[in-house]
Amino acid sequence: MLLASLNGRRERSRRGSRCYTNLDRVELLHNGKSLGAKVVTRFAHLVWKVPYAPGTLEARGFRKGRRVMVAKRETTGQPARIELESYRPRIAADGQDVALVEFRIQDERGRVVPIADNEVTFGLTGPGRIIGVGNGNPSSHEPDKTTRRTAFNGLGLAIIQATREAGELVLTAQSPGLTSSAASLTVHPAPLRPSVP
Repeated sequence: MLLASLNGRRERSRRGSRCYTNLDRVELLHNGKSLGAKVVTRFAHLVWKVPYAPGTLEARGFRKGRRVMVAKRETTGQPARIELESYRPRIAADGQDVALVEFRIQDERGRVVPIADNEVTFGLTGPGRIIGVGNGNPSSHEPDKTTRRTAFNGLGLAIIQATREAGELVLTAQSPGLTSSAASLTVHPAPLRPSVP
């Protein structure tokens, strides 16, 4: 169950809060007050009109009359820091292997700020190179082969490729006004793939 959040922009409340699910029925609560339950139509999503007010949206999902899932979204504070997370902490020193490192713009309480669009600049030390960046925004005209990217919905990505040397990679991310971050990856020795000169 995926619940779209409201986070400080009143114009979003005119479009409504959206919920995507494969459950039978969903009840939406705003700051503890029920806004009603709706039956899910197959291949469609649910929408509630919710006047903007900071706090918490909670969606309770039901299947065959039994509550099976709860999803919550909270209004966040201002962007305060960058968090980096690599989906692969180890990559091979074969000159081809890559790691995807996600960056998240968070508030002081560690919550992703879904309206954050800060530009993040990356640096890399060790046996590797940054071969691309992205943010999932289909309307973005920013270059993909660079060392900086604007966050989209508070998120973005850097793609790191190993060289043929083993060692440790350290990726850093910084943005004006935000606490910077660093992530370490191990590049382990690996046999090279056969190739024709």
